[in-house]
Amino acid sequence: RPAMYFYRDPKTRAEHQGRQGGEPVELKLVNQIRDLVATWRHQGCPGATRTTYELLSWWRREGREKRLFFAQIEAAETVIFLREARSDFLQGVEIPRDETSEEQKANGYVGFLRYACKLATGSGKTTVMGMLAAWSILNKVNDRADARFSDVVLVVDTQFIVRFAS
Repeated sequence: RPAMYFYRDPKTRAEHQGRQGGEPVELKLVNQIRDLVATWRHQGCPGATRTTYELLSWWRREGREKRLFFAQIEAAETVIFLREARSDFLQGVEIPRDETSEEQKANGYVGFLRYACKLATGSGKTTVMGMLAAWSILNKVNDRADARFSDVVLVVDTQFIVRFAS
């Protein structure tokens, strides 16, 4: 199903709105990325490192003692796609960096790229964070010069925040 949320004007009473849950608002960038990830996956993950390809295969393998949820694999795979997919897959996808002050810009600072994945309570967010930490660290160990990966991972509280040093 397409990603969306429902907006209800807080000034208007629920019974006076056209829809009880509010007006649907499509999350166009999320839906665009989902379509691109599906195409990328179907084509064999072009641009992915050998380490990444092996991890994706390992996570999806039959006979796992504890199978991963589809949403867990999709969340990790989406972040991986945004870092590793060939540029032709990423055309038109603009992930904005954090805003930096003029002083920071003058000193050469560049804002962080932040990727967020929304998963329901109990769906295994901690597992996804572990998957992404393993993916980044194993790729960095295999190629120290590859700036897409970091061997340092920051996890904040139980929020799904992953930062990659550039």
